[in-house]
Amino acid sequence: MANISYDLILNSNLKKKPLYLEQIEAVLEIGGAKPDPLTLQQIRDETSINQCFKARRKTINDLITDYGEQMKKARSEKEAEGLLKDFNDELKKETTTLARELQTRVDNFARKQKKEANDLFWARAKLVFKVAYSAGKLIKGGLEAVGKAAAAVSGPGIFISVVALKSLVSTGMDLKGAYDDIISAMEGERAQYAKLEAAVKKLKSLKAPKPVPQSDIDAVEGMLGPYGARLLGVDASAKAAATQLDKYLTALEKGKFRDPKAQDVAEKMVAHTIKQIIKLSKNIADGRKLVQSARSKIVEASKRAKADPTSWWDYAPNVWKLFDAVVDMREEAMDVSGLKATFDKCHGVFMDKIEGEMKDAFVEEKTRA
Repeated sequence: MANISYDLILNSNLKKKPLYLEQIEAVLEIGGAKPDPLTLQQIRDETSINQCFKARRKTINDLITDYGEQMKKARSEKEAEGLLKDFNDELKKETTTLARELQTRVDNFARKQKKEANDLFWARAKLVFKVAYSAGKLIKGGLEAVGKAAAAVSGPGIFISVVALKSLVSTGMDLKGAYDDIISAMEGERAQYAKLEAAVKKLKSLKAPKPVPQSDIDAVEGMLGPYGARLLGVDASAKAAATQLDKYLTALEKGKFRDPKAQDVAEKMVAHTIKQIIKLSKNIADGRKLVQSARSKIVEASKRAKADPTSWWDYAPNVWKLFDAVVDMREEAMDVSGLKATFDKCHGVFMDKIEGEMKDAFVEEKTRA
């Protein structure tokens, strides 16, 4: 089952004295159908879900800060324990409210997608928010006790290891390969489009009431199927690239960088690149629908032209209108200059931050040894 997790507690409030807290996650479980990375990123980027989460996260972290200060000023251990109980009661209420509000928003979003997207995933998908709750604890001793508690709870692997980083460096090189795959698929699209364009140009050169050769109509019809397949190939390569990027994003989110700012920059750059691919995929999906409509329209016109050649001129305006829409779509969908710049920047940022983290990881391992 796929899921998307959201960390509720800011790093500045984790594993502190005297109010000790482990991370609390709001987890969106996605069942019923397997989402591709583009759909996962679309859910991550949904404004209503994000705004709700950020507002509740602020409330929860303000609560942590407030009670943490009160517990520092407590005059006795009993008073501190009373504050801890009150805090945990409030925290439980807030996380329950968060899960309920997030579920409402994700339900509304899913209903909208089912209505508008006409996609098999959304017809089957079941999205459920749950909160992996963790109560606060009172650290009674000094800072050394805090460190021991953190080590006992977190265990090894709180930071990304050198081995894991080497793997990320290696697979990070595949980012350029993923972009090359998209370009290769687009070269196939371009070659097929040139054939389709030539067939359409020949058919368009005929003027009413001149008879239209059936072979010219058939030539256009015959080009539309392969062209739709080429578009599908571009979409498939885009989804494959997004899968690779999503794998990096998941790996980044699972472990923690020693430099949280570098991790944040790397995550945002990868997420931004996935957004660009979502845009490409959406444009292509819209284009395939237009191509299918054009094909249906010309098949219908072809049948009627066989029975009555002059009827072609009654259908021609609608056929050309659809073809013009296909051309407009192609100009937008196949302009990937922005995507190339994003891919190049993503690769550069990703490798730079990973290599910086690698240096810190080596230092840490040598110091520990």
